[in-house]
Amino acid sequence: MGYTFTGSDAAALALSTHKARAKEALVHAGVSTPAWRLFRRPEEVTEESLRGLPMPLIVKPVAEDASQGIGTDAVVHNLEQMRKRVAYLVDSYRQAALAEEFIAGREFNISVWGNPPVLLPIAEISFAAFNNPHEKIVSFSAKWEENSFEYQNTPVICPARVDPVLERRIKRTALKAWEAIACRGYARVDMRVSAADIPYVIEVNCNPDISPDAGFFRAAKTAGFSYQDMVLHIIRLGLEHAYTYDRTSVAKRWRTYPPNHETLRRLHPGGSRLRGGTVDRLPSAG
Repeated sequence: MGYTFTGSDAAALALSTHKARAKEALVHAGVSTPAWRLFRRPEEVTEESLRGLPMPLIVKPVAEDASQGIGTDAVVHNLEQMRKRVAYLVDSYRQAALAEEFIAGREFNISVWGNPPVLLPIAEISFAAFNNPHEKIVSFSAKWEENSFEYQNTPVICPARVDPVLERRIKRTALKAWEAIACRGYARVDMRVSAADIPYVIEVNCNPDISPDAGFFRAAKTAGFSYQDMVLHIIRLGLEHAYTYDRTSVAKRWRTYPPNHETLRRLHPGGSRLRGGTVDRLPSAG
């Protein structure tokens, strides 16, 4: 429709918000991600269907965001718990449940932006207040319920304290995940690190929360950006990679340039020609 927007396009957003499809894309690109199975009904949970998937597992809705459906019962240790959890998620969220190998290790996230992508400082979630390793998760309570123990005891350390070898692995994994999902503009990659220091991507967040108390700005601030600078930079990235879509065929798209560009105030001449009248004009940057 001719609108300029920031961040990833619809295809990347749709892929990243469906956890199973995102994991398939990650595996195809050679990115480590915890082993998983998808269950649409509790009756599908059997010893045979779980073969090769070691307990404990963390079970979550396949297409939710912001830790929806992740609480104290998300980590299961046996078949009975697994069936109950799948039944609860299918009934409550009206979608399939993703059962994922639980990586009992440190949790990091790393924010990425730009073209080519630039990595912001690594952040780590501290679980020092938790004794049970299976409670060391970023649950819904840890993100949103300010009076909960989880919220008050999961501080974020940015920049994270990591040795050079692990730092390189985390950064390399984040960039590969960015490419696998076809992110654009800005994103955040969440990962858990195993006892063998292997980073496993658990989620790629296209267009993550950029509010002043969110993780993306924390990383940008650590890198020396003010909040205004961060927002302006994201807007500039959007203007650099603006696209207009032919509504008659979503497969066809032409690159556009910002109206204040010195010489390229037009559609790029590459690609199929748009049908006359499909796009009347491009909106101004103002």
